[in-house]
Amino acid sequence: MLQTNLEKIANIEKCISKLDKLDKLDAIKISIKDIEVKLYDMDHRLTSVEKNTNALESTAQFLSDEYNTVKKNQSEQNKQLAEHSKTIYDLSTEYQCRKESLMDIQSHYCQIKTQLLDSKCREMRGNLVFTNIDEILNTNAYGKPYENTANVLSEFLSARLHLTDIQFERVHRVPTNADTSRKFPRPIIAKFPYFKDRETVRRSGQETAWNKIWHK
Repeated sequence: MLQTNLEKIANIEKCISKLDKLDKLDAIKISIKDIEVKLYDMDHRLTSVEKNTNALESTAQFLSDEYNTVKKNQSEQNKQLAEHSKTIYDLSTEYQCRKESLMDIQSHYCQIKTQLLDSKCREMRGNLVFTNIDEILNTNAYGKPYENTANVLSEFLSARLHLTDIQFERVHRVPTNADTSRKFPRPIIAKFPYFKDRETVRRSGQETAWNKIWHK
Protein backbone atom coordinates (compact mmCIF):
# COMPACT_ATOMS: atom_id res chain seq x y z
CA MET A 1 0.00 0.00 0.00
CA LEU A 2 2.69 2.39 0.95
CA GLN A 3 4.59 1.46 -2.11
CA THR A 4 1.60 2.27 -4.22
CA ASN A 5 1.13 5.64 -2.63
CA LEU A 6 4.77 6.42 -3.15
CA GLU A 7 4.48 5.58 -6.80
CA LYS A 8 1.44 7.80 -7.09
CA ILE A 9 3.28 10.63 -5.42
CA ALA A 10 6.17 10.14 -7.80
CA ASN A 11 3.81 10.19 -10.74
CA ILE A 12 2.21 13.37 -9.41
CA GLU A 13 5.60 15.00 -9.05
CA LYS A 14 6.46 13.96 -12.56
CA CYS A 15 3.22 15.55 -13.81
CA ILE A 16 3.94 18.67 -11.80
CA SER A 17 7.42 18.73 -13.26
CA LYS A 18 5.98 18.40 -16.73
CA LEU A 19 3.56 21.20 -15.96
CA ASP A 20 6.41 23.40 -14.79
CA LYS A 21 8.25 22.64 -17.98
CA LEU A 22 5.17 23.55 -20.02
CA ASP A 23 4.83 26.83 -18.14
CA LYS A 24 8.46 27.57 -18.86
CA LEU A 25 7.94 26.73 -22.52
CA ASP A 26 4.99 29.10 -22.65
CA ALA A 27 7.08 31.82 -21.06
CA ILE A 28 9.86 31.12 -23.56
CA LYS A 29 7.36 31.26 -26.42
CA ILE A 30 6.07 34.59 -25.12
CA SER A 31 9.62 35.89 -24.86
CA ILE A 32 10.39 34.66 -28.37
CA LYS A 33 7.24 36.32 -29.58
CA ASP A 34 8.27 39.60 -27.98
CA ILE A 35 11.72 39.22 -29.51
CA GLU A 36 10.18 38.60 -32.92
CA VAL A 37 8.01 41.72 -32.55
CA LYS A 38 11.05 43.74 -31.54
CA LEU A 39 13.06 42.30 -34.41
CA TYR A 40 10.27 43.17 -36.84
CA ASP A 41 10.14 46.69 -35.45
CA MET A 42 13.91 46.97 -35.74
CA ASP A 43 13.78 45.63 -39.29
CA HIS A 44 11.10 48.18 -40.14
CA ARG A 45 13.19 50.93 -38.63
CA LEU A 46 16.29 49.72 -40.42
CA THR A 47 14.35 49.76 -43.69
CA SER A 48 13.21 53.32 -43.03
CA VAL A 49 16.78 54.34 -42.12
CA GLU A 50 18.05 52.69 -45.31
CA LYS A 51 15.50 54.60 -47.36
CA ASN A 52 16.49 57.84 -45.67
CA THR A 53 20.15 57.01 -46.23
CA ASN A 54 19.51 56.38 -49.92
CA ALA A 55 17.62 59.67 -50.15
CA LEU A 56 20.50 61.48 -48.44
CA GLU A 57 22.98 59.82 -50.79
CA SER A 58 20.89 60.87 -53.79
CA THR A 59 20.70 64.43 -52.43
CA ALA A 60 24.43 64.44 -51.78
CA GLN A 61 25.10 63.18 -55.32
CA PHE A 62 22.80 65.85 -56.75
CA LEU A 63 24.53 68.54 -54.72
CA SER A 64 27.90 67.19 -55.82
CA ASP A 65 26.82 67.25 -59.48
CA GLU A 66 25.45 70.78 -59.08
CA TYR A 67 28.69 71.88 -57.42
CA ASN A 68 30.72 70.41 -60.27
CA THR A 69 28.47 72.15 -62.82
CA VAL A 70 28.75 75.48 -61.00
CA LYS A 71 32.51 75.00 -60.69
CA LYS A 72 32.78 74.26 -64.41
CA ASN A 73 30.64 77.29 -65.31
CA GLN A 74 32.68 79.46 -62.96
CA SER A 75 35.86 78.24 -64.59
CA GLU A 76 34.49 79.05 -68.05
CA GLN A 77 33.33 82.47 -66.85
CA ASN A 78 36.75 83.15 -65.35
CA LYS A 79 38.31 82.18 -68.67
CA GLN A 80 35.96 84.48 -70.56
CA LEU A 81 36.62 87.25 -68.04
CA ALA A 82 40.36 86.82 -68.56
CA GLU A 83 39.85 87.00 -72.34
CA HIS A 84 37.68 90.13 -71.96
CA SER A 85 40.26 91.69 -69.66
CA LYS A 86 42.97 91.00 -72.23
CA THR A 87 40.78 92.46 -74.98
CA ILE A 88 40.12 95.57 -72.87
CA TYR A 89 43.83 95.89 -72.15
CA ASP A 90 44.67 95.55 -75.85
CA LEU A 91 42.01 98.11 -76.76
CA SER A 92 43.26 100.46 -74.06
CA THR A 93 46.83 100.08 -75.34
CA GLU A 94 45.69 100.65 -78.92
CA TYR A 95 43.65 103.67 -77.82
CA GLN A 96 46.66 105.11 -76.01
CA CYS A 97 48.84 104.57 -79.07
CA ARG A 98 46.27 106.20 -81.34
CA LYS A 99 45.85 109.04 -78.86
CA GLU A 100 49.59 109.63 -78.89
CA SER A 101 49.61 109.41 -82.69
CA LEU A 102 46.73 111.88 -82.83
CA MET A 103 48.60 114.22 -80.50
CA ASP A 104 51.64 113.94 -82.76
CA ILE A 105 49.47 114.67 -85.79
CA GLN A 106 47.88 117.64 -84.02
CA SER A 107 51.31 118.92 -83.04
CA HIS A 108 52.53 118.48 -86.61
CA TYR A 109 49.37 120.17 -87.87
CA CYS A 110 49.94 123.12 -85.54
CA GLN A 111 53.51 123.40 -86.76
CA ILE A 112 52.40 123.30 -90.40
CA LYS A 113 49.62 125.79 -89.66
CA THR A 114 52.10 128.11 -87.97
CA GLN A 115 54.47 127.76 -90.90
CA LEU A 116 51.66 128.43 -93.37
CA LEU A 117 50.50 131.47 -91.43
CA ASP A 118 54.06 132.73 -91.25
CA SER A 119 54.53 132.10 -94.96
CA LYS A 120 51.21 133.78 -95.75
CA CYS A 121 52.09 136.77 -93.59
CA ARG A 122 55.46 137.04 -95.28
CA GLU A 123 53.81 136.74 -98.67
CA MET A 124 51.16 139.35 -97.82
CA ARG A 125 53.73 141.84 -96.57
CA GLY A 126 54.09 143.00 -100.16
CA ASN A 127 50.33 143.58 -100.63
CA LEU A 128 48.32 146.79 -100.60
CA VAL A 129 44.55 147.20 -100.89
CA PHE A 130 43.05 150.03 -102.93
CA THR A 131 39.38 151.03 -102.69
CA ASN A 132 37.01 153.27 -104.61
CA ILE A 133 38.87 152.89 -107.90
CA ASP A 134 36.31 152.77 -110.68
CA GLU A 135 36.14 149.62 -112.74
CA ILE A 136 36.97 150.25 -116.41
CA LEU A 137 35.61 147.42 -118.50
CA ASN A 138 36.65 146.60 -122.05
CA THR A 139 35.26 144.02 -124.44
CA ASN A 140 37.35 141.15 -125.71
CA ALA A 141 37.19 139.51 -129.15
CA TYR A 142 34.35 137.29 -127.94
CA GLY A 143 32.23 140.18 -126.76
CA LYS A 144 32.77 139.51 -123.08
CA PRO A 145 33.68 142.37 -120.70
CA TYR A 146 37.04 142.33 -119.00
CA GLU A 147 39.31 144.75 -117.14
CA ASN A 148 43.06 145.24 -117.31
CA THR A 149 43.31 145.91 -113.60
CA ALA A 150 47.07 146.49 -113.65
CA ASN A 151 46.70 149.31 -116.20
CA VAL A 152 43.80 150.80 -114.24
CA LEU A 153 45.92 150.84 -111.05
CA SER A 154 48.98 152.24 -112.87
CA GLU A 155 46.91 155.10 -114.32
CA PHE A 156 45.40 155.73 -110.89
CA LEU A 157 48.84 155.93 -109.22
CA SER A 158 50.14 158.20 -111.94
CA ALA A 159 47.15 160.55 -111.88
CA ARG A 160 46.50 160.70 -108.12
CA LEU A 161 49.90 160.06 -106.53
CA HIS A 162 52.17 161.08 -109.40
CA LEU A 163 53.98 157.79 -109.20
CA THR A 164 55.34 156.11 -112.31
CA ASP A 165 57.48 153.10 -113.09
CA ILE A 166 55.86 151.15 -110.24
CA GLN A 167 56.06 147.40 -110.90
CA PHE A 168 53.47 144.86 -109.84
CA GLU A 169 53.83 141.15 -109.32
CA ARG A 170 50.09 140.55 -109.35
CA VAL A 171 47.01 142.80 -109.47
CA HIS A 172 43.37 141.69 -109.18
CA ARG A 173 40.08 142.82 -107.78
CA VAL A 174 38.42 141.09 -104.86
CA PRO A 175 36.13 138.45 -106.35
CA THR A 176 32.44 138.82 -105.51
CA ASN A 177 29.20 137.32 -106.68
CA ALA A 178 27.68 138.86 -109.77
CA ASP A 179 25.76 141.90 -108.55
CA THR A 180 24.87 144.71 -110.93
CA SER A 181 23.48 146.78 -108.06
CA ARG A 182 26.87 147.34 -106.35
CA LYS A 183 27.23 150.93 -105.15
CA PHE A 184 31.02 150.82 -104.91
CA PRO A 185 33.69 149.27 -107.14
CA ARG A 186 35.42 146.16 -105.91
CA PRO A 187 38.70 146.72 -104.03
CA ILE A 188 41.97 146.07 -105.83
CA ILE A 189 44.69 143.96 -104.24
CA ALA A 190 48.18 144.57 -105.56
CA LYS A 191 51.30 142.58 -104.75
CA PHE A 192 54.59 144.42 -105.23
CA PRO A 193 57.75 142.48 -106.06
CA TYR A 194 59.83 145.16 -104.34
CA PHE A 195 59.17 146.23 -100.79
CA LYS A 196 60.58 149.66 -101.63
CA ASP A 197 57.86 150.29 -104.25
CA ARG A 198 55.18 149.13 -101.82
CA GLU A 199 56.39 151.55 -99.14
CA THR A 200 56.65 154.41 -101.65
CA VAL A 201 53.02 153.92 -102.68
CA ARG A 202 51.85 153.52 -99.07
CA ARG A 203 53.69 156.63 -97.81
CA SER A 204 52.53 158.67 -100.79
CA GLY A 205 48.94 157.83 -99.96
CA GLN A 206 49.47 158.91 -96.35
CA GLU A 207 51.32 162.10 -97.27
CA THR A 208 48.51 163.19 -99.57
CA ALA A 209 45.99 162.51 -96.80
CA TRP A 210 44.42 159.84 -98.93
CA ASN A 211 42.93 157.08 -96.85
CA LYS A 212 42.01 154.58 -99.51
CA ILE A 213 45.24 152.61 -99.34
CA TRP A 214 46.17 150.19 -96.53
CA HIS A 215 48.41 147.22 -96.18
CA LYS A 216 46.85 143.81 -96.00
